[in-house]
Amino acid sequence: MYGIDGETNIWIGNFVSDRSQSVLVERAFSGCDPVITGVLQGSVTGPCLFLFYINDIADSLTSTVRLFAHNTMIYLAAKSEEDSKAFQKDLDELAAWGT
Repeated sequence: MYGIDGETNIWIGNFVSDRSQSVLVERAFSGCDPVITGVLQGSVTGPCLFLFYINDIADSLTSTVRLFAHNTMIYLAAKSEEDSKAFQKDLDELAAWGT
Protein backbone atom coordinates (compact mmCIF):
# COMPACT_ATOMS: atom_id res chain seq x y z
CA MET A 1 0.00 0.00 0.00
CA TYR A 2 2.85 2.41 0.78
CA GLY A 3 5.10 1.20 -2.02
CA ILE A 4 7.66 -0.35 0.31
CA ASP A 5 9.36 -3.23 -1.44
CA GLY A 6 12.73 -4.71 -2.29
CA GLU A 7 15.62 -4.06 0.07
CA THR A 8 13.57 -1.71 2.27
CA ASN A 9 10.93 -4.36 2.83
CA ILE A 10 13.61 -6.90 3.74
CA TRP A 11 15.21 -4.40 6.15
CA ILE A 12 11.87 -3.73 7.86
CA GLY A 13 11.23 -7.47 8.16
CA ASN A 14 14.61 -7.93 9.81
CA PHE A 15 13.94 -4.95 12.10
CA VAL A 16 10.74 -6.46 13.55
CA SER A 17 11.71 -10.15 13.55
CA ASP A 18 13.73 -12.34 15.90
CA ARG A 19 13.92 -9.84 18.77
CA SER A 20 14.49 -10.63 22.42
CA GLN A 21 14.67 -8.67 25.64
CA SER A 22 16.11 -8.86 29.12
CA VAL A 23 15.89 -6.65 32.19
CA LEU A 24 18.75 -5.19 34.23
CA VAL A 25 18.07 -4.57 37.94
CA GLU A 26 20.92 -3.57 40.23
CA ARG A 27 23.61 -5.04 37.97
CA ALA A 28 21.76 -8.35 37.51
CA PHE A 29 20.28 -9.35 34.15
CA SER A 30 17.20 -11.50 33.74
CA GLY A 31 17.15 -14.23 31.15
CA CYS A 32 16.48 -13.34 27.51
CA ASP A 33 12.93 -13.88 26.30
CA PRO A 34 11.62 -13.54 22.74
CA VAL A 35 9.52 -10.49 21.87
CA ILE A 36 6.68 -11.66 19.65
CA THR A 37 4.43 -8.57 19.60
CA GLY A 38 4.64 -4.82 19.93
CA VAL A 39 6.62 -1.99 18.44
CA LEU A 40 10.27 -1.52 19.29
CA GLN A 41 10.47 1.45 21.66
CA GLY A 42 13.27 3.98 21.68
CA SER A 43 13.58 4.16 17.90
CA VAL A 44 12.24 6.42 15.18
CA THR A 45 11.38 3.51 12.91
CA GLY A 46 9.19 1.66 15.44
CA PRO A 47 6.57 4.40 15.89
CA CYS A 48 6.54 5.08 12.13
CA LEU A 49 5.81 1.43 11.42
CA PHE A 50 3.06 1.47 14.02
CA LEU A 51 1.46 4.51 12.38
CA PHE A 52 1.62 2.80 8.97
CA TYR A 53 -0.10 -0.20 10.54
CA ILE A 54 -2.99 1.71 12.13
CA ASN A 55 -3.36 4.39 9.47
CA ASP A 56 -6.52 2.80 8.00
CA ILE A 57 -8.22 2.23 11.35
CA ALA A 58 -10.75 5.03 10.79
CA ASP A 59 -11.58 4.42 7.13
CA SER A 60 -14.98 2.81 7.75
CA LEU A 61 -16.00 4.71 10.90
CA THR A 62 -18.68 7.38 11.24
CA SER A 63 -17.16 8.86 14.40
CA THR A 64 -14.28 11.30 14.48
CA VAL A 65 -10.97 9.57 15.17
CA ARG A 66 -7.74 11.16 16.36
CA LEU A 67 -4.48 9.22 16.27
CA PHE A 68 -1.39 10.30 18.16
CA ALA A 69 1.56 8.01 18.80
CA HIS A 70 0.04 4.88 20.37
CA ASN A 71 -3.23 6.55 21.43
CA THR A 72 -6.51 6.47 19.58
CA MET A 73 -9.43 8.71 20.51
CA ILE A 74 -12.89 8.29 19.03
CA TYR A 75 -15.85 10.58 19.59
CA LEU A 76 -19.26 11.46 18.21
CA ALA A 77 -21.89 13.95 19.35
CA ALA A 78 -24.82 11.66 20.14
CA LYS A 79 -27.96 13.69 19.54
CA SER A 80 -30.25 10.78 18.79
CA GLU A 81 -30.60 7.06 19.30
CA GLU A 82 -29.30 6.57 15.74
CA ASP A 83 -26.12 8.46 16.70
CA SER A 84 -25.69 6.21 19.72
CA LYS A 85 -26.13 3.14 17.55
CA ALA A 86 -23.61 4.48 15.03
CA PHE A 87 -21.10 5.09 17.81
CA GLN A 88 -21.61 1.57 19.18
CA LYS A 89 -21.13 0.17 15.66
CA ASP A 90 -17.83 2.09 15.40
CA LEU A 91 -16.70 0.73 18.77
CA ASP A 92 -17.58 -2.80 17.64
CA GLU A 93 -15.63 -2.30 14.40
CA LEU A 94 -12.60 -1.04 16.33
CA ALA A 95 -12.75 -4.06 18.62
CA ALA A 96 -12.92 -6.38 15.62
CA TRP A 97 -10.06 -4.52 13.86
CA GLY A 98 -7.77 -5.13 16.81
CA THR A 99 -8.23 -8.91 16.83
